Amino acid sequence: MSASATLQVPLKTAVAESIDKASAALLKQQNAAGYWCAELTADTTLESDFILLQLWMHPPVDGVWKHCDTPRIRKAVESILARQLPDGGFNIYVEGPAEISACCKAYFALKVAGLPADDSRMRSLRECILALGGLQSANSYVK
Repeated sequence: MSASATLQVPLKTAVAESIDKASAALLKQQNAAGYWCAELTADTTLESDFILLQLWMHPPVDGVWKHCDTPRIRKAVESILARQLPDGGFNIYVEGPAEISACCKAYFALKVAGLPADDSRMRSLRECILALGGLQSANSYVK
């Protein structure tokens, strides 16, 4: 038996064991009726998009966006800020690094929602965005 074939046998065994463990873990969480139910979590881009959607649906009048002071907008702002990373940025997966597109979305959403640019959280977010390459490094959807 070649060295390559010898290595493939333990790998196949390890893969099969991993599949069995993952299947068992999922089945353990399954409801008796056959479905799974869990809290849906996502990154801050959903809240950022929500704020931007509200801006689009309720545009400013005479340069003032009065809709930015609603409880739902404030709740979205609080949710975004609660997940700000120590480096000032925002990630797109749990324990991930700051991601430029999520950071740019958050900055714009927080700004239009009324957070002043000189707020310390906005300053650290701006520094993070610049360190990640600025807006030009964001994806086309964000631009």
